[in-house]
Amino acid sequence: MEVRFCLSKLKHGFKKILFFCILFLQGLGCSKDNIPVKKNTPEPTHPITHAKIISYYNFEPDTVFKYPPNEGVLQNQLDINHDSIADINIYREVSYMWYPPNNNWWFSKKRIEALNGNFLIVASTHNCIEYSLVSPCSSALDSLDNIGIESKKIKIYYIMYSEYMDSPCNCSFSEKKYLGIVLHKSNNDYYGWIGLNSDITLFDCAINSIPDDSIKAGEK
Repeated sequence: MEVRFCLSKLKHGFKKILFFCILFLQGLGCSKDNIPVKKNTPEPTHPITHAKIISYYNFEPDTVFKYPPNEGVLQNQLDINHDSIADINIYREVSYMWYPPNNNWWFSKKRIEALNGNFLIVASTHNCIEYSLVSPCSSALDSLDNIGIESKKIKIYYIMYSEYMDSPCNCSFSEKKYLGIVLHKSNNDYYGWIGLNSDITLFDCAINSIPDDSIKAGEK
């Protein structure tokens, strides 16, 4: 009888201890099965911003795309973002023409062409007139110019620099400037830049890997 009474008290005491343990665990945010309870937290009221992921490439040594040694055309296609698809074409041409009074006049041009649905971005564009010939001439971007959807720059398919004998086109520049580029991939636009001069010496380039996100000329 006494043993049965002791067991009953012990069982009653154990239930009390178990009850208080459950209350303690619930106060810690846990259920009686020790599974964390998800608390309702308000959604952030500000948009989540993504850090830029910029793929940068430095041409070492600086890459100079020269004219053909004789009359003719040279072309080189470049893959800017290394996805095995050509993004731009570097076109160079030399032509000799008979032009009085010396009959030894020559014409040459270098052109950067956007391929496969891509675009180039420049600050402005106009016609360059030399010896009564008209060539489209585009002004390059300066360092830290914004390149993106909201920028007020001009999208074109190609940019050309021409020379006529001893008179360079007036849009030429020897110092490093920038050409914006828009790579159109899988219905998304990726903005980037190419550092170059009008002799089409390439120094470096970069692409923002976040679609539709802007980048500044020279940013890396």
